Amino acid sequence: MMIILESLDQFKLLYCNEHKWDRSFEAIENLKHLKTNIMYCIDNSIMYMSQSGITKKTKNFEGHRHYIEMHYYLDGQEKIDVADKSKLQASTPYSDKTDKEYFSGTGQTLELYKGQVIIFCNDKAYRFHGDNHVKKVIIKVTT
Repeated sequence: MMIILESLDQFKLLYCNEHKWDRSFEAIENLKHLKTNIMYCIDNSIMYMSQSGITKKTKNFEGHRHYIEMHYYLDGQEKIDVADKSKLQASTPYSDKTDKEYFSGTGQTLELYKGQVIIFCNDKAYRFHGDNHVKKVIIKVTT
């Protein structure tokens, strides 16, 4: 499953009572204190970082098994390809250490903008086009 929301307010409205997302609100509130491109952790249940720049273009799709990943766009726009992992071909075996697995294939191209939130569940994989400057918060929540 993949969810695209038009605003942080919509995200808060839908997920404010879900325990696994409580810490994500704390992470977003802490944005002004974050150094860019450094990963932070809260109680081993959530990792988050502020990212600014052009996201590196990726050839392969990236997927996760233990984390649900959320991107909240603070500025700019970004193109990504998204696909069901079941419809892709594994190109690199899963690593439990990094919680990453890589795939080849094709997917649906999406363009995400300032204010939007996208949530990638474990059945999806994504890759970045790397064509625009973007500022966003990346939050990884354990499943």
